[in-house]
Amino acid sequence: MDKRSNSISIDLNVIFRILDVISDQQPHIVNEITAKAGLSKATAVKYIPLLELLGLVEIRGRKPKRVLITEKGLRIYTEMLKLYGLLGIQVP
Repeated sequence: MDKRSNSISIDLNVIFRILDVISDQQPHIVNEITAKAGLSKATAVKYIPLLELLGLVEIRGRKPKRVLITEKGLRIYTEMLKLYGLLGIQVP
């Protein structure tokens, strides 16, 4: 059995773009995140729960859901900014 068959693909650029939008530490609704990050709603709906499981965001409310960055998420975002800089890659 191929071990990779149970793996999921994670796009770090998508994670960065979501964290970038919510890095102001204010609650944002999903539609606002998708518009500002240039993502489809399907992508946001896939990634935001994943980011919550990883402890990078907190989801509040039901409709509309409000997404906030956690301290861990802010640290990861800051490290990603540093990594882009060290690699000489333009921030998306």
